[in-house]
Amino acid sequence: MVSESVKLFISYSHRDEPLRQQLDKHLAPLKGQKVIEAWHDRQIQAGMNWADQIDNNLKQADIILLLVSPDFVVSNYCFNIELKEAMKRHENGEAIVVPVILEPCDWSWLPFSKLQAFPKDAKAIATWENKNEAFLDVAKGIRKVAQDLFKQRQQKLEEKKAAREQYLKKVEEALSDGKISIAERDSLDDLREELKLTQEEAEEIESRAFEPLKKYQDNLKKYEKTFRKYIQSEYPLSDRSKKDLELRQRDLGIKTEDVGQIEQPILAEAEAKYQKKLKQEEAEKKRKQKAEAEQQKQLEQDAQKTAPESKKSPSSLQLFEFEVVTVKIQTKWMGLGSEITLDRRSSKAQYFTENLGNGVTLDMVAIPGGKFLMGTEDEEIERLVKKFNKDWFRFEKPQHYVTVESFFMGKFPVTQAQWKAIANLPKVYLDLAPNPSNFKGDKRPVQMVSWYDAVEFCKRLSIVTGKEYRLPSEAQWEYACRARTTTPFHFGETITSELANYRGSQTYASEPKGEYRQQTTDVGKFSPNAFGLYDMHGNVWEWCTDDWHENYQNAPNDGKPWLSESSSIKVIRGGSWSFNPDFCRSASRYGSTRGYRIHYIGFRVIRVASRTT
Repeated sequence: MVSESVKLFISYSHRDEPLRQQLDKHLAPLKGQKVIEAWHDRQIQAGMNWADQIDNNLKQADIILLLVSPDFVVSNYCFNIELKEAMKRHENGEAIVVPVILEPCDWSWLPFSKLQAFPKDAKAIATWENKNEAFLDVAKGIRKVAQDLFKQRQQKLEEKKAAREQYLKKVEEALSDGKISIAERDSLDDLREELKLTQEEAEEIESRAFEPLKKYQDNLKKYEKTFRKYIQSEYPLSDRSKKDLELRQRDLGIKTEDVGQIEQPILAEAEAKYQKKLKQEEAEKKRKQKAEAEQQKQLEQDAQKTAPESKKSPSSLQLFEFEVVTVKIQTKWMGLGSEITLDRRSSKAQYFTENLGNGVTLDMVAIPGGKFLMGTEDEEIERLVKKFNKDWFRFEKPQHYVTVESFFMGKFPVTQAQWKAIANLPKVYLDLAPNPSNFKGDKRPVQMVSWYDAVEFCKRLSIVTGKEYRLPSEAQWEYACRARTTTPFHFGETITSELANYRGSQTYASEPKGEYRQQTTDVGKFSPNAFGLYDMHGNVWEWCTDDWHENYQNAPNDGKPWLSESSSIKVIRGGSWSFNPDFCRSASRYGSTRGYRIHYIGFRVIRVASRTT
């Protein structure tokens, strides 16, 4: 903080004490108005080292008054010590030297001879008929010098403040992803030099910028600790516990997407333990399954009797056209970086439409059968593990060939309008909330639905249409997503936020950072893949039929669901609006407990192809 008063040092000969005292009287208003803080050696108290006091005050002064007289000129201390230091500071721009001519003498040969002197015309005060007028002229001159100096100070302070704010803003931009990269560090160093900030100033600003991030990371750890306590005390969590955790999240200021990433592995572990307990109820469960199967058969028979004829007969296939986008990374001239280009081409696919009533329809796209290489090769997996410092890429091995028969798949993830239409039909096993999503919109994908909810949706849809609908197998999902591509994304080697809804503030390859929308978007907003399927990358994770397995060892090669007797975790595919781009790759796989409902998981349906469609 810059002091409002300007520090004034008076260098004089003690033989000129009377004139110095008269000057003091005329400077008194300036001191009273806090324009200046005047100092001279008569202020040195008993017991103080007088040489140190003079040296310290001389080096701290903003204005140095030289009270020039014959006695000043011949004073060894004034001339050889005070004058020398004063002129040195003046020449370095650290202080302003102002000569005040007290008595006539030859000072034209002295170092300050070229400086503007007081009083007016450098006429010695002793020669003025009215000395008070002379001293008043000196006081006015000092006032102006002090005020100009104060303005310069204020201007420098504002410039320094603006420089610090500019640097802080750049640091905060660099920290948007939680760390400062090598390139961002070099840019910050360039900016620091341009703004003329010291290394210490830059470090203090960066420490201030890091503080909210550090606090947020500490709060994430606090929330995880609290969540673990609740899971240890009860599982599944009661509604009261969930509300308590929502309050804890709010108090700590944690984003919902970060809460999901904290809870997911803890819930998976808790669910596994919970399943051990459920094994004791297995016999009763099998008995109930038999009764439910009989009930399901009866419901289907009843539904067929009442269903309209148009829903009993298969729909005819139609053709639709769309544009396929491919991302290409091109190296610039002489290898100086790279740039992203988009190639566009027209394509066609077949589909049929299910009428769900009240103007709501469900488009099912024909997916031709074929053989593809599922998963990711070992060398690429290890590259990704090293680049992103995450082990979950190893879930995608070993790479293996799978043959998939033709089927129909939803053109989009199931929307909220489609969900509501089916949720209002009679239940099979479970009640379905008609509006479960927290990001509302008829054209947005439904979310906050568990795997059980998605299965119930498929059962009701099967009954009302008279056709078998279900969730895709994991192999069917990846085959449909790739659409005969072998690149990380069906778009190509990378992805941008212009092509999909994901955490666009993070990057996968050399693409620029994009938009992080922090919510779902309407289905069909972005370009489809070559099969005509939309939103396969991002927006919402999609439930699959398969049980979770840590890798593809002993996985089926016929495209059918891979099930196990004891798993409580189901596969989810596609990434979501809140996840980084590496989660959105065609081969990326993750798992979630069957009963888990969260704002980033939805689903889409498939139907096995038949000769009549």
